[in-house]
Amino acid sequence: MSFPSKYFFFILVITCGFVHIRGSDLKPSKGETCSFGGPGVDGDGEQEPCYKDGLYSAISDVRLPRRDPVAVDHVQTIQVDEEKTLQLKTRSVKPPVFEIPGLLSDDECDHLVNLANTNGLAESATARRETVTREGVNTTLTQRQMGIYCKRICRFDKNEDGNITVREFNDYVYSVKKMLVTRNDVWNAYEALLLEGASYITYENCTKVNRTQFVEFMYRIHTMYRFPYYNERYSMHTWVEFSKKDPVLERIKRRVAEVTQISALQIEHSEDLQVVKYRQGGHYYAHYDSTVGSEIQEKRCCQKFENQSQSSCLICRYITVLFYLNNVTEGGETAFPIADHEELLSGRNYSSNLSKRCQKATLIVKPVKGSALFWYNHVLEEESGMMGEVDLLSLHGGCDVDKGEKWVANLWINAPRVDQTV
Repeated sequence: MSFPSKYFFFILVITCGFVHIRGSDLKPSKGETCSFGGPGVDGDGEQEPCYKDGLYSAISDVRLPRRDPVAVDHVQTIQVDEEKTLQLKTRSVKPPVFEIPGLLSDDECDHLVNLANTNGLAESATARRETVTREGVNTTLTQRQMGIYCKRICRFDKNEDGNITVREFNDYVYSVKKMLVTRNDVWNAYEALLLEGASYITYENCTKVNRTQFVEFMYRIHTMYRFPYYNERYSMHTWVEFSKKDPVLERIKRRVAEVTQISALQIEHSEDLQVVKYRQGGHYYAHYDSTVGSEIQEKRCCQKFENQSQSSCLICRYITVLFYLNNVTEGGETAFPIADHEELLSGRNYSSNLSKRCQKATLIVKPVKGSALFWYNHVLEEESGMMGEVDLLSLHGGCDVDKGEKWVANLWINAPRVDQTV
């Protein structure tokens, strides 16, 4: 860690067993502005978070606070300022998830939406997918593989009449692509595998399809990912910087500091506020907010404004605060597929595809304008009080917006890992 970030001056005030940092008037010297797509060159905000210089400068040697969830449905009452009292309702113990009704007023919600529209929203993206071309498919496809594909398709002949209907073919598509498709899109791929004059796909007809036609079929199957509503995330987003010139943002920051027991300074030095719009059909498959992976010990947390595509640093988000900025007509719930159910994790008895399995989640929260969720993405190391491994039970996502649209804001509070390397 460089000298300026390691020896940032601050005053510690110990209250109720937690360490708080009084220093919200201190500002990073640079790196305060993020583009609407975040720091990455491609604007993949959720892949390449919007950091400020000086991140962790005042928190690397102190214990992180953590609220006790006590039990599901337990309610804590907290005074966030002279005029506002809030209730934190425990929705899950593992991971600790709290619901906070009325954290924002309607006017504050509208203000964030207006800021996002003023900034301009970009399409959200997750991992980049490899480009598929007809030429590429033709190069790799073998005659043996064509026969195997025909056999696999025919396994979905549920009534065993020898004919694969469009409905049965749809089940095949879902089995290989793990995504829901419209009838028109299914038909587009289905007809590519039909022999001229045939009404249904059969095993015999499938094996008679010429190579050019089979390549076209494979191309249409693989390029279904080009439709945004098939992506793991289908939304638009922008970044909003916490500015002291904006009294609404200042109030929100102070309120979050009281709710999370994290200092305003630590919030300022974390990522900017991400405002997200989900149109009808919008969703986000179940995911983790922090980086997970087998080589995680060999990496370090991102500590300043840096391009993730050119770095091996980890996204380290100790806390997520999710604000609901409007009432959704239908759908758009936030779902935790395995909250409070470790046995589902160990048995991998869950699905990340919330478009299909939203109601199977063990915790489902309906979006209500002005309310918020707050949860911990990591376990806390008891001895050091620093951030430990990602809590795998924190898997979460957004269910499909069935009617209307959905607006949310993500506030991620970053912290260094206990085992982080420089």
